[in-house]
Amino acid sequence: KINRHLHLSKTKHSKFNESGQLAFFYLFSFIWGASILNEEEFTTNPTLLWKNYPYSRMLFQVKFFYICQIAYWLHALPELYFQKIHKEDIPRQLCYICLYIAHISGAYMLNLQHLGLILLVPHYLVELIFHASRLFYFSDENQQKG
Repeated sequence: KINRHLHLSKTKHSKFNESGQLAFFYLFSFIWGASILNEEEFTTNPTLLWKNYPYSRMLFQVKFFYICQIAYWLHALPELYFQKIHKEDIPRQLCYICLYIAHISGAYMLNLQHLGLILLVPHYLVELIFHASRLFYFSDENQQKG
């Protein structure tokens, strides 16, 4: 309904939808990751990152977070086909998705989950701000024309 109200072109419509989906994902992931960091007290005491390293056990919450992150980015690959993305946008999207998969999987498999989480949470905040501002840009641009 929002897209119909805004009267966006096909290209802007697809970018608006992409930013809406990613803004929601980044908001959810940021809150979830920040709550894990808060529970583990990594933000108040960063020396806990290396205490008792290498870790023999991973908390369920951290493992579930990483599995959900990897699953989301893996699901984004076939979604490129189903969303009928323009051919010129596919390499950019593939690079974007593959970098996320590589970094998140690397942190998970190399036993650097805590460091990965500390780097991922502020990055997701920045991405959230970017996509939220992009949503406001598309909605405001249309109102200025009308």
